[in-house]
Amino acid sequence: MVKKITDVDPKIQKILQAYPVRNPVAWHKERGVAVIIFKKNLTRFEQSLQRRIGGPMSIRRTLDEKGTIIWELCDGRHRIKDICDVMDEKYQEDIEPVFEYVHKVLLMLLERGLIHLEPTMPEKGVKVRKQRVLKKAVKR
Repeated sequence: MVKKITDVDPKIQKILQAYPVRNPVAWHKERGVAVIIFKKNLTRFEQSLQRRIGGPMSIRRTLDEKGTIIWELCDGRHRIKDICDVMDEKYQEDIEPVFEYVHKVLLMLLERGLIHLEPTMPEKGVKVRKQRVLKKAVKR
């Protein structure tokens, strides 16, 4: 991993400074890996088909060990650069280039609406409200 943030492209510098934050979805750990449970994003046609045919309304996504570490670090307190540094220190050459690996995982989480990016560290009060929403979602 590039140790000095000034050594990379200015566009990437801005990305590395962002704070990924988990959205309020239900998740837990099973056998050391994160299992995320989130509602399917169905079109109207798919919803009507689902009502007729049946099936689960939620998706259960199991992350691998590396994805779990990234998921847990998406807490609003770690910048993307910090996550890259942690992954580089832990896995070294196993996931070279680190930024591309972390970017791929974060992009997957973003596309599924499981995380969002903040330009600055979120306030602690915002995080507490999101945790309450998460507890309500789990109870349903």
